[in-house]
Amino acid sequence: MAWRYPERWFEGGEVIIPADPNASFGALAGEMNGRLDADNLPLLALGTSLMEAESINVVRAAKSSTTTTIDKETLGWQAIDTMNLDIGDGTPGGILSVDFSCTWQNATTASPQHAVWFRLTVDGSAAAETYALSMWHRNGSPYLCCNVPVGPGSHNVIAWARIAVWGGASTAPAQFDLDITGREMVARLAVR
Repeated sequence: MAWRYPERWFEGGEVIIPADPNASFGALAGEMNGRLDADNLPLLALGTSLMEAESINVVRAAKSSTTTTIDKETLGWQAIDTMNLDIGDGTPGGILSVDFSCTWQNATTASPQHAVWFRLTVDGSAAAETYALSMWHRNGSPYLCCNVPVGPGSHNVIAWARIAVWGGASTAPAQFDLDITGREMVARLAVR
């Protein structure tokens, strides 16, 4: 790796000490963050009293221990979790990062012709989606994540699921319901 201003360089036959390349990384990191470190910023110069709440990051988390059942008769997407994140009109927006996980279980029997899909939407637009997860096994734990640029105001994040008999290009109603438990959704907004 080439350094513009190497703090320490190596010579042939020399044993590299980990602190040497770390010094070069430290110099680079100092340039990238504007040298805002302990040497150039007095202790307690910035504190919560000087910053407005949620002016840098906004975090929301939701965890549910209840069971949601996906109806076998419904072919379309069914909402399983919803989170409303209000950024406020005074902020310019930022990047919204959402993580979602859950556990699904087919209580009856393994069924390779059945499949389940999961999707995350932000303000009505699909942001992440799984492929068709086969129900050859009786349970599974999908994980979805996405990063979406958003503006000021209120934003709605929804996790969806659907179940169907899956045979190539066609789908039909499933023969049993699907239980979804252990839902967890975390939304983080990095404000610009």
